Amino acid sequence: MTSHVEEASFSRFSRFFQDVEDSGLRAYDGLVIQNASDIARESDRVRKETNWAYLQEKHDKKRRQEEAIKRIGEDVGRATEGGYAGKHFRMGFMTMPAPQDRLPSSCGQGFTVRSQSLHSVGGGDEDGSPNSRKQPPPKPKRDPNTKLSISSEGVNSGSASSICNRDNLENFDP
Repeated sequence: MTSHVEEASFSRFSRFFQDVEDSGLRAYDGLVIQNASDIARESDRVRKETNWAYLQEKHDKKRRQEEAIKRIGEDVGRATEGGYAGKHFRMGFMTMPAPQDRLPSSCGQGFTVRSQSLHSVGGGDEDGSPNSRKQPPPKPKRDPNTKLSISSEGVNSGSASSICNRDNLENFDP
């Protein structure tokens, strides 16, 4: 009888330990699933946040471009209302000088309209006059001992002889 009681108690203990082990494994599996779910949820949140920031930036860029186009259109509209179409017009992404037939009619025949960029190329002029230009450095003087090439000697001698002939013709009295 004692063996029968021992077997029954051993059987109860083994069932108890088996239940504890099963219960621990179920809890562990639940935690693993919960952790994987949290990781997936966080990954989705980061992806959505990044995508939202990208879309927001793209939308802002498009809105700024549309506003710039609208402002340029308004500026062109205001310029054409006054009878003067402006110095430049915009075509796509390029700004081009206005054609000559669109210039104001008050300009004289000898007057040439220059692009503003031509005035700003030279940098800062001291006197501030738009007509003043920077002069190139003077040419270096030729050493008289340097022999010229044959072609330039022929030109120089030909011009010298023609000068001499002119002098002779002026003094020549028939």
